[in-house]
Amino acid sequence: MRVLGWLRGGVFFSLILVVAGCVFMERGTKLPDDDPRLKDAEHDPPVIPEFIGKYLTIKKNTYEIRGRSVVELNEEMQKKSPCKATVFHHDSEKSIACTQSRFTLALNDANPSQVQGLCRSESFRLQLRITITLPQWSNTSDGDYGVLNAWDFFHKALTRHEDGHAYIAIRELIDFEQAVDDAFSERPENDCEDRRQIFSKLWQQAFEKVKKRNQDYDQRTANGINNGTSFY
Repeated sequence: MRVLGWLRGGVFFSLILVVAGCVFMERGTKLPDDDPRLKDAEHDPPVIPEFIGKYLTIKKNTYEIRGRSVVELNEEMQKKSPCKATVFHHDSEKSIACTQSRFTLALNDANPSQVQGLCRSESFRLQLRITITLPQWSNTSDGDYGVLNAWDFFHKALTRHEDGHAYIAIRELIDFEQAVDDAFSERPENDCEDRRQIFSKLWQQAFEKVKKRNQDYDQRTANGINNGTSFY
């Protein structure tokens, strides 16, 4: 999975987290929910403080695929996925699932680095909008023998891997807000410019942390493959 961060039109910062892979499952195999291949430290949902909840939105989108065999379903995902390929894919490949985490200033939806000119307390809050896109197999009753069980395991693993990236963004949002509150509490006499500088410095640190945490997650899980995000 590749992590990309950029400014789009100078308006906001985004992290796009994409995964594509292939899994082998024997026919008729159905693994339990607690199978170790589905587990990673990032899969545990974070405890979200109440005040953070109002700045957080999570949306899950699906795109429909149809087919009977593993081959047909893979072809459908490559054809219909709205997710863009990353540098790790061949020219003909697309990512079959993706997670977008969009961080902006809560007050005006601007890029977090554009906090200048603002000084109210709510000026120093971030909001996070997460969108997860996954495939949805619509004609499961037509599937060949054993394919449904393989799909169930694959889709569960894929969902958990993408959720892991979403949880990383949420944890970093929580840590960032706490760091800002602590820094402001230590120097309550700071004026607006001091606060803007503190906020900007902490945001740059958070930006680097969330990139590294996602990279470490993908390296540890082999871009999700160690968790079962493959289907072949």
